[in-house]
Amino acid sequence: MYYEVIIRRLYDRRVFYGTIGMTVAHSAAYSAIALSLLSFVICIYSLKGLASRINAINAKIVEETMEFRGMENFI
Repeated sequence: MYYEVIIRRLYDRRVFYGTIGMTVAHSAAYSAIALSLLSFVICIYSLKGLASRINAINAKIVEETMEFRGMENFI
């Protein structure tokens, strides 16, 4: 009788701590997934910002080239 109580308590603890362990593991996995998605979004927005800067530089180059071609007539 006494051994049954001890075995039952040990089993209950194992089940209880096992569920806590799985909950912690799942939350850690979900946190890792969320952080990787967040870093991916930040990377995409950084690339968009870089692309817009490159487009602005290209627009300035095109504008200066057009001005230079317009000045050729006066030379």
